[in-house]
Amino acid sequence: MNILLIVRKELLSFRDIRLTIFLLILPSVLILLLGSVMNHMFNPRVSIQDIDLLYKYTASSDLSRDKWNEFTQGSKQSGIYFEAATDEMDWKDEVQSGKYTGYVEISNNGLHYALNSRQSLEGSIVQDTLAAFATHTGLSADMTKTNLDLEVLSETGNSDFIKERILKAPAQTDAVHYFAIAVITTIIMYTALSAGNLMEEERKRNTMMRLMVAPVSRTEIMIGKVGGAAVQQVLSILLAVLVSSVFFRVDWGGGDFGLVFLILLTHIIFALSLGIGISYILKGEASKTVIMVILQLAMFFGGSYYPVENMTGFMKNVSNFSPLQWTNKAIIQIVHGNDTEAALAAMVMNIGLSVCLLGAAVLVRQTIWRAAK
Repeated sequence: MNILLIVRKELLSFRDIRLTIFLLILPSVLILLLGSVMNHMFNPRVSIQDIDLLYKYTASSDLSRDKWNEFTQGSKQSGIYFEAATDEMDWKDEVQSGKYTGYVEISNNGLHYALNSRQSLEGSIVQDTLAAFATHTGLSADMTKTNLDLEVLSETGNSDFIKERILKAPAQTDAVHYFAIAVITTIIMYTALSAGNLMEEERKRNTMMRLMVAPVSRTEIMIGKVGGAAVQQVLSILLAVLVSSVFFRVDWGGGDFGLVFLILLTHIIFALSLGIGISYILKGEASKTVIMVILQLAMFFGGSYYPVENMTGFMKNVSNFSPLQWTNKAIIQIVHGNDTEAALAAMVMNIGLSVCLLGAAVLVRQTIWRAAK
């Protein structure tokens, strides 16, 4: 009961009305600006150069050979050039080196195609073209993707048609939808700053002594204040989600919104735990500085300013450790990819880190209290 009363007190005591209004307006402004300015990152223009392919024809059918020659000549108009492989050539080395996009072999068993995985766009164009040719001529097709090893994408069957295995592609979204998610999760992270000041505000307003002498334990006080801050944040985020849905037509998962909400809720818990944990371990301005540094790094590597998919190398690897990255990824996969696998991982990571931060803060505080005695 005491905890509920403290939560109610926190909800009724809007001590910073200007900050509350600011946090309600800010998401809409940022979604509009970033969605417009960064739109080119989600709609890039790709220029495809000429595609060079090696081929080897070993089939005994002259009819199929005539069709193949006709096909290769016609493909030149589309920028796809076929070159006959000599006996001295090692087609795997030629393809893996990038000199050729792929290798095609037409035998009595059908059509075999291998592509360089580093040229996936060109390879996909060739694969569709060859699939159409195989279907037209009645050949069975074996589509193979090669880098250092061979990975079969489509297996040869005994019938005269193509059997396909489709790989799961990453979820795609546009700029407005991406930054709607990124902005809201970023604002949630800033809750860490206010969480770090929950007890400090009581000291500044000279109300700490009244709390300490009240018939309420310190644990109940902390849980009540954190609960009140969490409820305030949940209401703010739900309002921001509503505004983005109405004015920007942002899709938040439809029937899967409950799962999206759970991810956002665990993200709120993590942000609050981060602020409380750091403020208990460090004091005063030091805790604020550390929290701000952590927030900026998490935002930079978590995709708050630009999509994580555009990162490469070291930055791409570091981004996997940002709580914003795994939260944003989980929501995007649910909303735009109908994939709920990343949701559980994101929630476990958020809750797990929250427990670790709060546990470390309690241990540090108990150590200080014992030393003071």
